[in-house]
Amino acid sequence: MQGARRMGTGSTRWLPLLAACALALAGCQDGRPAAKGDTTDAQGLPLLHGYVVDQSLRPVEGATVRILETGANATTGRDGFFGFDDVPRNELLVLVAEAAGFLPGSKSVRLAPEGLLRLNFTLTPAPTETPSRQVLRFEGLLACQFGATTPGGTLVVPCVQGDGEDVWEFAAEPRLAGAVIEVAWEAASPASRSLGARLETLGLGDQNHVLAEAVGEPVLRLEVPRVTAQKYYASGGHLRLTVFVAQNVDEEEAGSLGAGAAVNQGFEAFASLFYVEGPPPSYTVAG
Repeated sequence: MQGARRMGTGSTRWLPLLAACALALAGCQDGRPAAKGDTTDAQGLPLLHGYVVDQSLRPVEGATVRILETGANATTGRDGFFGFDDVPRNELLVLVAEAAGFLPGSKSVRLAPEGLLRLNFTLTPAPTETPSRQVLRFEGLLACQFGATTPGGTLVVPCVQGDGEDVWEFAAEPRLAGAVIEVAWEAASPASRSLGARLETLGLGDQNHVLAEAVGEPVLRLEVPRVTAQKYYASGGHLRLTVFVAQNVDEEEAGSLGAGAAVNQGFEAFASLFYVEGPPPSYTVAG
């Protein structure tokens, strides 16, 4: 036929090579070589199988895939492959894939009465959080207070009207992991060697909760542990620190009244707020 090309006799020598390549490709399934003697793509694969990869399609090694209904689990290899052989058919199954550094993934499947099922997971990296610390500072003043022990407890009375700054309110960001509040001062008189400090929640319902309280000589330290911080400040909020004159504990134990007084007594308060990780045991800024 005019215009048709004739294949030269030399071209026929490529046919066996092309046939061999076709057979080699047919012997692979899902990127894994078939077992010797397999004649179909399905042979050699588990009944339920697949791959766990990241968002860049890189295999996730060491991921755990679980079938919640049966309790079976499999761990991925270097290629991210997993497989299950003993899986009930025609039953709704939930599979969960988990790996360190990734958010878990889950899928629901139902195996048909016949055939294999391939199920892949693409895991999203878990967001990383960097521990941080926020330090706040407050300058306060006890204009004039008198404190003493009574049968009903500690009595604190302002002795004159003044412009004291004895209450400090400050905010905490969400996911607070702990806090350390320290109060430091230089006693203006022997009667003001001891002060007290009370830390409370602010704005949580009708009643404020006392988080910590301390009485004594400087430096006073109040700590909010992780469990308390997560209970009250998972979504952030406000705290209130109240500083007051307190009786001298040593004199009280010796049988004396142990009364205290403060006139124009200045103090400094430091609030260290920790996020992601709580404060180390020896942490201080005021000492």
